[in-house]
Amino acid sequence: MNPIWRILSSVIGGVADEFEGRRRLKQTRLEAQIAQAARAQEAESEWDNTMAQGSMMSWKDEYWTLIFGFPLILGAFPFWRDEARAYVEFIESMPDWYVGVIGSLVAASIGWRAVGRRLLNRNQGQSPNVPPPSGQS
Repeated sequence: MNPIWRILSSVIGGVADEFEGRRRLKQTRLEAQIAQAARAQEAESEWDNTMAQGSMMSWKDEYWTLIFGFPLILGAFPFWRDEARAYVEFIESMPDWYVGVIGSLVAASIGWRAVGRRLLNRNQGQSPNVPPPSGQS
């Protein structure tokens, strides 16, 4: 074989090997990202199950139901309607960060983490209907 062809063949083979190595590296990174996402989803599911089991004997849900049901109960009686309005106005006067924290506590209490994230996003100036940027949860 001609020496020039050997050199060209060697160079072309080296370039091909380099591209193959880069392709394998990208594939490995992609597989690692997929595996990490699967582990994160599994951990989140396990957390949900643990929290559900832990809340079986908890009164958190009932507490928040009473807190938010209070104005409805008061409003059912004509002589307490002014108090019900005052209660709702009081809650409406709270700062956004406080409402976000309470909303997150309620969401966590009933297992709605996504709702809590939306409330926090709203209070950080992001649209509540837009999911957080990738990399944030």
